[in-house]
Amino acid sequence: MRSGLRSALPVLLAALIPAFLTGLAYWPGLMGWDPVHQYGQALSGQITDWHPPIMQWLWEQFIPVWSGPAPMLLIQLVTWWGGLALLAVRALSEARRGLGWGLLACGLLPLGLALSGAVFKDSMMAGALVSAAGLIAWRDRRRLTVPLAVVLLVFASALRFNGFVAAMPLLLMLLPEAFRRTWPRLVLSAMLASAALVAVVPAINAVIGAKPSGVQLSLLIYDIGGITEFSGVNAFPSQLRRDLDDNPIVDPVGVNHRCYDPEKWDSYSDWVDPECPLGFTDWNAELVPAGIDAKRVWLAAVLHHPFAYAEHRLTHFAWNTRIFPMPDAVERPVPVETVENDWGFHITAGPVWRAIDGLAMASAHTPLGWPIVMIALAFGAVVVASSANRPLPFGAAIRGGNSPDRTLLESESPPPSSSSSKEQGLTRLALPLALSAFLYGFSYLPLSVASELRYHLWTSLSALLATVLALANARGIGRRRLVLAYAPALVAVVVCLAFRM
Repeated sequence: MRSGLRSALPVLLAALIPAFLTGLAYWPGLMGWDPVHQYGQALSGQITDWHPPIMQWLWEQFIPVWSGPAPMLLIQLVTWWGGLALLAVRALSEARRGLGWGLLACGLLPLGLALSGAVFKDSMMAGALVSAAGLIAWRDRRRLTVPLAVVLLVFASALRFNGFVAAMPLLLMLLPEAFRRTWPRLVLSAMLASAALVAVVPAINAVIGAKPSGVQLSLLIYDIGGITEFSGVNAFPSQLRRDLDDNPIVDPVGVNHRCYDPEKWDSYSDWVDPECPLGFTDWNAELVPAGIDAKRVWLAAVLHHPFAYAEHRLTHFAWNTRIFPMPDAVERPVPVETVENDWGFHITAGPVWRAIDGLAMASAHTPLGWPIVMIALAFGAVVVASSANRPLPFGAAIRGGNSPDRTLLESESPPPSSSSSKEQGLTRLALPLALSAFLYGFSYLPLSVASELRYHLWTSLSALLATVLALANARGIGRRRLVLAYAPALVAVVVCLAFRM
């Protein structure tokens, strides 16, 4: 045990140093508009579901003993670096020092350093997920790791409306092998795991007592606006015929053209000036009281104009994933300061903060800051991880050789006493991490309403972790398969560069 502690000490110290420096640079925690609004709800106890109620509720628990953003900042730093340290120390326990340092180095992603110092649901979700992954890596050696990992995965799912997509592959790793042994079982298990994670969110909101805010209208209105823009046909309900000054709307297509922004939905919200007369305020004032179901209006628009819907979604996705270059003046890659608030919270810009912010800003203009590249990198890790120690391509077979326990999400594992088992113990996480990054990144194709880079924090981190793990166990994989795996990432880089030239 003493020998293990001595070997782990350098890794733990290496994780502590950037955590301390980030906390020092961003103390007591940078807050944008969303967290300022959330903190106000935590103070008042009047919580709505516009932002994740579980985050406001957690914040509310700290206020009596420690007000302000500092407790949330510490949670983010502990889960971010604690999860990476768990992965790195597990690699050391398997006598894979290079792998351990490689995993820890993923935490130095400049975007991650900057956002782990900013109190956002995306930062907290990424921290919860990487800590869950770290606990899963130790599940065969510590009893409490499984329930703690489940709690973190549920917490992460409740922090974003699409968080269940990122958590589901990791949750599957905690199920018995029999649930993943064949394609039908794996698909059914994935569906049930997703359903369970989705169901948890309204249950948590009900327990907390969060009031409905109509947040789901943001996606529906934005899609209807996009369909109207690209089809040239008004897809808004006929009841929306008057503007905010009660004047008749003669040309709704023209009005929508002035409102529509392929980068984000904000022009339809109630916090912009001038507000779109087809947006949130009029929708709530005219349609909700009349009992008009927004989901039916949205579905009818999609069915009548599928190509316009696809064009709208693909165009927005190109902005969201930085296929198209986003000018910093339009959407700064990382927040620069705490917004005005009634409590006087702010960060003090020092040399460490300037260094982290400068690195994050610079990296945002490289493939490290282009989410589409990270999604493609995750695809490569899926191909490599699913092919490791396997003669057949991913999905072509469930079992290989004479091993009855080989599953889709775990490579064949010999008895625990063998050195090969140690080699497989950590790298079996490569595929679920890669799937988590890939699926979560692509979930923004149908579900996104904005283009902030923080949405892709988990995609970027998990894609890097999965790549390190997959390549560490890539012996025996042919050069052709490696080229196939990472060609999409290269293509993504080339396409992004072309749009920037």
